[in-house]
Amino acid sequence: LRILDLGILSSYSYDDNDTHYEKGGEVWDATSTTFTGRGLTARILDHQRYDKVGRVIVFRFTSDGGSASGTTVLVVKGSSDAFDFYTDAGLWSMICCIQMLTFFVPLLNQLPNQIFAGILWALPTPGIFTNIDAIYHNFSKQYPEDAFLITGHSLGGGVATAAGGRLGIHAISFSGPGSHFSRLRF
Repeated sequence: LRILDLGILSSYSYDDNDTHYEKGGEVWDATSTTFTGRGLTARILDHQRYDKVGRVIVFRFTSDGGSASGTTVLVVKGSSDAFDFYTDAGLWSMICCIQMLTFFVPLLNQLPNQIFAGILWALPTPGIFTNIDAIYHNFSKQYPEDAFLITGHSLGGGVATAAGGRLGIHAISFSGPGSHFSRLRF
């Protein structure tokens, strides 16, 4: 899979019609069509409701030769409704406040950023990661030979980066906020 492929998968997560992810649906067909002719078979293994904050869509790619191992991609939907923006605020507001304060008091320029990462580490971890952890562990048991990675855009990118670090899997983020200073928090 290429970086652009992960961007395409991230964009698929924004489709608000849950039936489009089922066999014969628009996203199901688009996924199949996008990867046909490249020696890959692509399937959607799971999708959560559109209105679930931190919604995850699970895609699996195998070689056309029928190999038992493949690549499983967890895609986290980004910000698209009021609850998502509320979650954004909960996850990233502390570093945003510190960055705004830097206009008046150059804290970020004077102190090692490890201090700020440590402060954010002390904050409670949001429940959004419990969902992702459960999905990852479920599918990693079903497909123990697969390579796993997680991706997303916006809120989904920030959450993917944090979840990838927590789970020890590769993460690719598209415009994900707050990952540098929040690296110890999640």
